[in-house]
Amino acid sequence: MAGQEERIVTVIDPHKADRNRIPDNLWNQNMQRLSYLSPVKDDANWQSTDI
Repeated sequence: MAGQEERIVTVIDPHKADRNRIPDNLWNQNMQRLSYLSPVKDDANWQSTDI
């Protein structure tokens, strides 16, 4: 509504791990594509995990 859609974060930036406040265990799983978090920024191979 405020015209700031570009500020909405839709991917996880691996270079900003501390900013995301994601626990180390979950962060490591996401870097291995084992979790259900948002895709990693600039990761062309990312796929949604099949549950």
